[in-house]
Amino acid sequence: MPDTAEKPSAVEEVNARAIRSIAESRRSVRQFRDEPVPDADIAEMLRLTGLAPSASNVQPWRWAVVRTPDMLARLSEVMTGNNVRTVEGAPACIVLYSDGQEVLANIEQILHPGLGEEEIAKRAGNMRRNLSTRTPEQLVNWAKTQTYIALGQFVLVARGLGYDSVTMGGFQEEGIRELLGLSETASVTSVLAVGKRLQDGFTHHRHAVERVSSWF
Repeated sequence: MPDTAEKPSAVEEVNARAIRSIAESRRSVRQFRDEPVPDADIAEMLRLTGLAPSASNVQPWRWAVVRTPDMLARLSEVMTGNNVRTVEGAPACIVLYSDGQEVLANIEQILHPGLGEEEIAKRAGNMRRNLSTRTPEQLVNWAKTQTYIALGQFVLVARGLGYDSVTMGGFQEEGIRELLGLSETASVTSVLAVGKRLQDGFTHHRHAVERVSSWF
């Protein structure tokens, strides 16, 4: 029988090659060239990352962009371990955090304006009542869980735009909140260093798909 399967278009083939290249060439880079990252490029990374999915479109991720020498030096002081040196040598760092209370107070902003004022008020009220049943700790964990989706998307977006990054979890959270003037209810997910790689970093060593997946 003839093969009737629809062949991918030229655009689809290009897209497939691009996403493979981005994923396979991404590295956790800790040494960067001494080149600034333009604000416009960082803004575009955040815009594209903002297209990531989240529960009920809540978009709880918030970003604090640190790129002046003084602030980078001060940020390095509230990092731990090897992350201190990484921040010191990075042209820019981005603090990813969430604030469940801030999300709760501004739910109307996540609802599409095309719904109309009445429907927005109705849906926002329902969501607010639902989220208000959670304890403060549960609300923190709920919001933070969503930010990991954005974290994964950011590192791929950055690589796709020609930049490299590393995600860092070793930091003094209270020190970051104080430095950046964040609310006491803010929860820091990660600090990302961003720039152009000076070295390639380690090659990938990952589990085979068969090792970590079950098929039913």
